[in-house]
Amino acid sequence: MTEGISADIPTKGPKGWRRRYATHAVDDDGWTDWIRPAQGYRMGCCDCGLVHELEFRVVNVDDVEFRARRNSRSTAAKRRSFRND
Repeated sequence: MTEGISADIPTKGPKGWRRRYATHAVDDDGWTDWIRPAQGYRMGCCDCGLVHELEFRVVNVDDVEFRARRNSRSTAAKRRSFRND
């Protein structure tokens, strides 16, 4: 399946620690499986490479909040990887 979102996973490669993006496929209903984010979670679009940093907090048992901001540096790196594929 070509649709999906990608989430970052720090991995150690030959040039040291890098961020790799794991792709989460979309089901027939249009949703991915549930993802448990870690601190510093980033989400990147598989189609255009736009990356956002997401932060989550639990206010109380019934109330979870998140905020997002665009990460220009990670977006540029992800888009460069498209050219190298």
